[in-house]
Amino acid sequence: MKILVMQLARLGDIFQTWPVLSSLKRNFPDSEIHYLCRTSFAEAAININSCDRVWQLDVKNHLDYIFNSDNCADVTKKIGDELSQLASVNFDKIINLSFSPLSSYITEAISGENTEIAGYTRHNDGSLQIPDDPSALIYGQLGVNKFNRIHLTRLFAAVAGVDLLEPDWKVSSDLLAEGALRFTHLPTKYAAIHIGGSTDNKLLSSEQWSALLSKLSNSNPDLSFVLLGSDIEKNFSDQINIKNNNQILNLVGETKLNDLFHIINNSKLLVAPDSSLVHIASLLDKQTINLSFSSVNFWETGPLAKNSYVLWKRSPAEINVEVLANSISNIISGKPPVTDHITIKSNSNMEAYELIGYSPDSFQWNLIKAIYLGEEFPILDKMNVFTAFKQLAELTDMVLRDLEMVRNGQFQNIQLEIVNNVDQLINTLEKLIPEVRPVIWWLNTERLRIGPWEDQVVFDRNYDIFNQLRALLSVYVGTTLLSQQLPGLTKSMEQP
Repeated sequence: MKILVMQLARLGDIFQTWPVLSSLKRNFPDSEIHYLCRTSFAEAAININSCDRVWQLDVKNHLDYIFNSDNCADVTKKIGDELSQLASVNFDKIINLSFSPLSSYITEAISGENTEIAGYTRHNDGSLQIPDDPSALIYGQLGVNKFNRIHLTRLFAAVAGVDLLEPDWKVSSDLLAEGALRFTHLPTKYAAIHIGGSTDNKLLSSEQWSALLSKLSNSNPDLSFVLLGSDIEKNFSDQINIKNNNQILNLVGETKLNDLFHIINNSKLLVAPDSSLVHIASLLDKQTINLSFSSVNFWETGPLAKNSYVLWKRSPAEINVEVLANSISNIISGKPPVTDHITIKSNSNMEAYELIGYSPDSFQWNLIKAIYLGEEFPILDKMNVFTAFKQLAELTDMVLRDLEMVRNGQFQNIQLEIVNNVDQLINTLEKLIPEVRPVIWWLNTERLRIGPWEDQVVFDRNYDIFNQLRALLSVYVGTTLLSQQLPGLTKSMEQP
């Protein structure tokens, strides 16, 4: 069996697919596993032991060529030739873990008539196709300002149809040896610190790093600190005041990607913002202190190494450097942080983190688990949320009644306009009541999954989806899943 795994995102996303590739090879040992990534980030893929061949797509040059070429035929031929090579492999299965428009078009272009597809692809008319339920969860519930708490690595595995075991997080001895050959004079005992990040809203300022490193050095006189970062972060590292500090070794801009595995593996722990180094540490099972902010969802992209911590603030500006330094020093010495924090429960758990001092509303997450995973529905304890569910149920009843009349021939030529007319009302509820959003996002995603099929099939699918929605809403509208804090409401619901 020939399997293609596609990941066209950045370094961190590629590292998070490593365990999935290991599991695929473990489950299908006789399979031929291929990997497609962008040329810019191929260095993160060529060391995947479970992969038989890495394909590289030069997205940047393709885009430059498209924007700078006056000959559309040349553009089409150049890209078409490259995709034809992939299509000629005749993959039995394509697993698209990119979840981007570009990747969905590529999946459709290189798949054959009998190719099994997981992840985004396209229908024949070019509309988005979401063939599997895990990808539907990703489309509807994943991302910043949403409520999913399943780690992205586990969602990747669900799309691929495999379970992850602890040995799936691994790095080859050859890869570790490569960095060891280049860096033979590292400190005996050190913490690795990544000063960079992919965007400014993930970064501490140079002044914050200067103060933090000074305090850490004073509190940990027997420990050195190795600073890590890319070439583009070199100028930033030069702004950090570390002069005359013999405990600090600045390797920013001095390392290759493969070197980081050896350096992190031999460190006591890693301190890093949300970055690819966090995922390298997870592969190495190296304790990590992740400095995370509201610009990302730590539930989905945080560290998975044992004994790791997430120190969360809304923005870097909210960080108290002295408190942060004390927390890091405590962790280094085996004590808990002194500030609010999130700890790792297990990388094998669906919900990997345990919250300490961080209290987000859990109703939406529990609702997601009920909808997608078949778990119990959460107790409802807010009157405005009950009212929103009731209004949504009334709209659903109206749609189902009208669709039934269409089915019986009582309405003519209105078909799905009935469904579309309620969209504005439903979207108003979504904006006003956060607790109902997982339900509405589920509805919108399921309707999007309806393909460009015959009118009767589209009609029947809409009818089925709204029936599913009505069954879901019946849990709260006409049920006893209401908090005792709403005795009047509970009593009224018990009346015929």
